Order: sequence, then C-alpha cells, then structure tokens
Amino acid sequence: MIALEEAGLTPQDYIEIKESFAKRTRLGEGQGTCF
Repeated sequence: MIALEEAGLTPQDYIEIKESFAKRTRLGEGQGTCF
C-alpha cells in the first residue's frame, strides 16, 4: 500500500491499470489472471 500511496494511486486505480494491460496481451485470453 505504501508504494501505491507514493505513486498517487488507489488500489482500484492499480487494478484498472493491470486489467487494461492484460486485455492488450495474451493474459487477457485467460479466465483469470493473478497479479
């Protein structure tokens, strides 16, 4: 959580960034992605 605070991100912001990235890669083809 400290790293997110230092980056100015909320946990939800981080999730949205990761999900957006996954959709543009082969990770998006899976049923679920652990990050």
